[in-house]
Amino acid sequence: MTAQPLFDDRLARPALGRRQLLRGGALVVSGLAAAALLGCGGDDDEEARSSDTPSQPAASGQGAQGPQVKVFKDPSLPYAYTFPEPNKPVKKGGVFKVAVNWDYATQDTTKGAGSGTIVVPNIVYNRLLGHVRGVNPNYNPFKLQLEPELAKSWELSPDGMTHTFHLQPGVKWQNVKPLNGRAFTSADAKFTYERYQREGVNTQYFVNVARFDAPEPQTLKIVMKRPTADFLVPLGSF
Repeated sequence: MTAQPLFDDRLARPALGRRQLLRGGALVVSGLAAAALLGCGGDDDEEARSSDTPSQPAASGQGAQGPQVKVFKDPSLPYAYTFPEPNKPVKKGGVFKVAVNWDYATQDTTKGAGSGTIVVPNIVYNRLLGHVRGVNPNYNPFKLQLEPELAKSWELSPDGMTHTFHLQPGVKWQNVKPLNGRAFTSADAKFTYERYQREGVNTQYFVNVARFDAPEPQTLKIVMKRPTADFLVPLGSF
């Protein structure tokens, strides 16, 4: 995942409208905040989208290492929503430095849902599902889409009560204690989600979950108390 530049030196700009500010802020915030806002739609949201959302990207960029990436730019706003990938080859290894302007306290996503907590975890670990982001050539900042990460596929039972995830083969933990490079299994995902359900700032996302099952090492099942249409969206955030 790639942190997107948010600022430049062109500070003398006309005042932004209320809707533009709200929409720009919502697009900057990633992860849990985006998931939490998904269920808050209404007539005002439809009106804002119809009047403010640009119908077409202003430009597109072609990187030397990848396919064409759309760049979405509202002409009434000073900054683009997306940026083309750098025209540089990928380099493995080395040290990735992240600069922040706050006191960095924890990487434990049960203790915080804000960007101060998730900025580094977003870069260095995978979830079962992820949100399509700016590094994906199909990324559209005006849509909230899920894509495979540790789960290669998933399905929902016809009654809406059981989500079944099939894990990617060959995934291993880092080769350090206490995991020592062992295979990632559904029991690990079960342990993680049960902790999220039991404690911390994300418990509200699991109130409709009855239980987590790991019937096979590569299969995780989440059994619901009641059907929940947008249940999967937060899973792309932690």
